[in-house]
Amino acid sequence: MDDLLLVEDDPGQARLAQRTLERAGYSLEWVATAEQCISRVRERVPNMVLLDRGLPDGDGLDVLDAIRQRSARICVVMLTGADDLTVVVEAMRRGAWDYVLKRPDLSHLSDLPLVLDRNRARLRLLDEHDRLNQAVRQSEQRYRELFDQASDLIVICDADGLVQEVNQAFHDLTGYAAEEVSRRALAEFVLPTSPTRADTLRERSVCEGEGMTGELHLRTRTGQEVWLDMKTRPLVSPNGPPGFQGIGRDITERRRMEQMKADFLAMVTHDMKNPVSVITGYSEILLNDVCPSAVCREMLLSIDGSARGL
Repeated sequence: MDDLLLVEDDPGQARLAQRTLERAGYSLEWVATAEQCISRVRERVPNMVLLDRGLPDGDGLDVLDAIRQRSARICVVMLTGADDLTVVVEAMRRGAWDYVLKRPDLSHLSDLPLVLDRNRARLRLLDEHDRLNQAVRQSEQRYRELFDQASDLIVICDADGLVQEVNQAFHDLTGYAAEEVSRRALAEFVLPTSPTRADTLRERSVCEGEGMTGELHLRTRTGQEVWLDMKTRPLVSPNGPPGFQGIGRDITERRRMEQMKADFLAMVTHDMKNPVSVITGYSEILLNDVCPSAVCREMLLSIDGSARGL
């Protein structure tokens, strides 16, 4: 609801203005002096003020300055009886939103609802603008929280593959500070042994506009090697893809376990090959070069079959 304050020292003018505005659906509070106006604004800030230029205890422009010190969002409409453009210009320069020129025939009263309607619409636009800005700030804050608190590594690169932004997980994993990675090529952090090249990620996202999944082998700031399961997606804009975003999960421990498994299997295979070969070799000799009994031959066949199966 509009909180409208009328500052007018002439009671007759005030009653006429109040009657006109009430017919137009406005309700207002009336004060007659500059001191009362300033006190009212300090006590409760109104949305709109109809401010007479000539007041018994002060200049309306000075009251306007006091209102502006309190808030820049109060709609102040100056009421002036001086048909002087310089007064209007000065009032607008000092923060008035609009003005109404008082006329002796009181025809200006019919202008008041139109002027207030126009400025009320402006207030609503400003309120909507504030709500949209607040929503954008909240959205950006949520994105920043998700970005920084994500457990997975996140890196944003431009179309040339230069790092634009990384999250806290990137710093924690690699040890590089933000200034050490900004505007550096992602490829600088990828080892030659990496199954997936950084340029491949960039080309797929930027040139082909598609995401991809691959494994990156990186070296940290301290020289340690880490493995990432990296998934990328293009960052699309009306002017084309400006770059790509990569989300990487640390799979270093998984790769270490896989390597341990491979090493173990290779060791077991190597260590078992010689004794198994000896068993099958002697079994073959005994079966072919010696004439064992039927019972012994059955035993040798069982030994030979088990060894070959092993």
